[in-house]
Amino acid sequence: EESSHCCMKLPFYRLIKSTKKCCVWYRKFYPQRCRSIEMNSSIRTQCLIEHHIFIAAGSLCCRAHISDGFLKMDLIDKIKKNRLNQCTIYRDELINLFDDMKQELKNKDSKINELVSDPPLNFDDDEVPMPDKTYRVLTGLTRSQFDDLCSHIPSSTLRTTDVRTPRMAIASHSTKILQSCSSSYENSITDAQDYSDISESESDDSEDGSNILYTLA
Repeated sequence: EESSHCCMKLPFYRLIKSTKKCCVWYRKFYPQRCRSIEMNSSIRTQCLIEHHIFIAAGSLCCRAHISDGFLKMDLIDKIKKNRLNQCTIYRDELINLFDDMKQELKNKDSKINELVSDPPLNFDDDEVPMPDKTYRVLTGLTRSQFDDLCSHIPSSTLRTTDVRTPRMAIASHSTKILQSCSSSYENSITDAQDYSDISESESDDSEDGSNILYTLA
């Protein structure tokens, strides 16, 4: 019983915890104008580690205060400017805080492992195939067309490494070709002569048709 009430002072900015008011601005919530959202462990952990702002579990704030899953920076700056950089934190709150931080680290570690084992741009995707749309966007080819292209290029002719297989090398080259073609087409449009400057009289007087007005489709 006594241990649960043990507390200590720490150099953190502490926000209030209320079910009726925003923990950032202390304003009441209204269903139509000011809707609330609970500050999840990711937001609370990020605020504590990066900005020394302590937010108790179960705290609510306005939805408009959250952007891309985090508390907006302008609000963080105002908290640091207007709040005292010292607060009292109880033992149970610290335990919950450490549990949240541990869970966040596990989540981050899990995401990193997923990216390492299954990178987003993986053309050697026999087990987890990439969508056909991804192939078309990156290479201009469908999955079957890309497979056919790879079958006609001997692996021995390509320089590969531990992190770049023959298929990855072909995909990289195909992407560069597609980008080059797109750039060439764009340049042909932007560099085209403005034939609208040619007057109708000049066009009518021309016998060889050199001043014919062309339209780029």
